[in-house]
Amino acid sequence: MLPFLLELPSPILASVAAQTSSTHWFLLVIGLLGGLALFLYGLEKMSEALKSSAGEKLRSVLQRMTQNRWAGLFTGTVVTGVTQSSSITTVLLVGFVSAGLLTMQQSVAVVMGSNVGTTITGQLAAFKLAQYTLLFVALGWIGSNWNPTQKMRRWGEAVLGLGLLFLGMELMSQAMKPLQSSPLFLKWMAQMHYAWLGILVGALFTALVQSSSATVGVIIALATQGLLDLKGGLAIALGANIGTCVTAVLASVKQNAETRQVAVVHVAFNVIGVLLFLPFLTPFAQLVAKFSPQAPHLNGLERVAYEAPRQIANAHTIFNLTCAFLFIGVTQWFAWLAMKLVPASKEEMEESDELRFMTSASLSDTGLALEMTRQEISRFGLRLISLLQLLPELHGDRPSSTIEKIRRLGGRLGYLHQNMSTWLTQLGHHTMSVAQTQEYLSLLRVINAYQNMATRITQDFLQLDWEGAARLHHKYKRDNSWMFHEIQERLEVSTLLTLRAVVSRDPEAAQQALNLRNQIDTYAQEAAVQSLEEMREQTEVHDSPAFLEIQTLELLKQLHYFNRRIARSQLSVLEEASKV
Repeated sequence: MLPFLLELPSPILASVAAQTSSTHWFLLVIGLLGGLALFLYGLEKMSEALKSSAGEKLRSVLQRMTQNRWAGLFTGTVVTGVTQSSSITTVLLVGFVSAGLLTMQQSVAVVMGSNVGTTITGQLAAFKLAQYTLLFVALGWIGSNWNPTQKMRRWGEAVLGLGLLFLGMELMSQAMKPLQSSPLFLKWMAQMHYAWLGILVGALFTALVQSSSATVGVIIALATQGLLDLKGGLAIALGANIGTCVTAVLASVKQNAETRQVAVVHVAFNVIGVLLFLPFLTPFAQLVAKFSPQAPHLNGLERVAYEAPRQIANAHTIFNLTCAFLFIGVTQWFAWLAMKLVPASKEEMEESDELRFMTSASLSDTGLALEMTRQEISRFGLRLISLLQLLPELHGDRPSSTIEKIRRLGGRLGYLHQNMSTWLTQLGHHTMSVAQTQEYLSLLRVINAYQNMATRITQDFLQLDWEGAARLHHKYKRDNSWMFHEIQERLEVSTLLTLRAVVSRDPEAAQQALNLRNQIDTYAQEAAVQSLEEMREQTEVHDSPAFLEIQTLELLKQLHYFNRRIARSQLSVLEEASKV
């Protein structure tokens, strides 16, 4: 691959740079499109490598470092800056909001930070590193292919992606060089000084390619050839901020309320920010120019080519930082607006049985899909705990209504499990790293273990003669249910601990779930002995409450066995992950 890349630029650049009486439009277009494709491919490759290297840590940062709005702003900037994808940040954000790990108000600050994070691409593109482009490609290729450790290979791929990004920038820049002698194009570029036109062009182009980074890359490439100055470039960059909202809006269609609300926040924040800056675009551009590198010794296109790339990158960054600082104090207003414009439907309020996080959009990234699997498991686990909470009601005088509740909730869990299994089958066809494969298999075991618990409750528990035991309960005038309540409560705690271990990757919670075994076994042994003694005094052996309690004890112990399996599996996975 490397020799091919080293040879590729020369003929194209030479062709598009040739000055003739007529512009080589065909070569110009293929040079521009090829450069843009290489730029996006390099950006994607760099993003994937960085996500693989730091993805789990970034997800942990996003979940835990958002206690206040400033921490949320910083976290959104860092996560988006590393992944170079505000879409990834947004989807993770939706998962945490839906799971109750973040409030909508906290998510607003993260959205603001994600806007700042996207400007890093423009800053990278503005560096004049054309002469080192192939060095990045060569070093990245060597690091990604000849390095023995997985972590260093990922960093090699990140450097290779960065080199391809710079190479794409250089291709676009050189492809557009002939336009310096095109009066028609220069006249059209001059129209970008009309801010509304530049914003419209930036928004449309970004909506078309669905990448604000691509738009900024093209802007910098134009500026490098002196074809676009600060004011025109800034207007297009502001339009890119609006156009990038289209991706979030499209992704939120037919999704849950939280997804649509986060999309509303994204649109409102960007549109209001642009509208506020629009009247002050000229003085803002002048201010940025004063604090950016200048070349007064140059004139005309040469001076614009030297100054404009860095000025545009700085203006884009300062604009997003300023908007974030202006609006950080009113995050609650954005949250209120989003929930007001996109209220949760009645079906969503009643907790739909359809998949909420395992969507087709989250399948686009394996790491993201695994995180969404954890969030869906959280929903399943909480419903399973609700099922466990119904068990004590079976000991009452009228268990028939409780039996119906258990059957209904068990059916909903079965439906949800079936949909989750189908979705995981699709995910299983995606390429995964060794660590992701282990995580995938671990989460699959968790889902199956929880479903086995639900099946034991809805089938084995309901096969016992609860109606007969209720009829005989008054005859023996006894109440031995307190021990069973103790065991059942510990089983609930055990399930909640395993759920926390899975969703939050908490090894301490997994160990606590394992430690509950002794308490459950002790209570079960005492209750079994007492029930057996009472059963010997009863005449209706098979229908007696005592005999039913002995059967129940064994089933409760079997349920905890599944929690122990989950806890041990999570400890093993977390231990392996810590070694990577």
